[in-house]
Amino acid sequence: MSSRRIKLIGLLGLQIIWTMDSTNALKNARSDKKIMAATDQAFLDMLNSLIEVTTQELNKIDRVKYETLITIHLHQRDIFNDLVRQCTLAVTTF
Repeated sequence: MSSRRIKLIGLLGLQIIWTMDSTNALKNARSDKKIMAATDQAFLDMLNSLIEVTTQELNKIDRVKYETLITIHLHQRDIFNDLVRQCTLAVTTF
């Protein structure tokens, strides 16, 4: 498998995880008052895990791959964090 495909699969996986977890949290926010904060924390943990990899010795290409994933996930987390702060409780709210 080419390096480009691996990079795209990683990016796609990150997008799928964020979309599934965000949607799940929003769908269950009315019945589970802690799910939005817990999901936000899970996203922060994922972001910190990606950042931690960049503290290791990486070649230039791998470093760029991780930096790209970090940048995208940081934006995703910012969006979800805004939903948490606005007390969004349903997918249809916004």
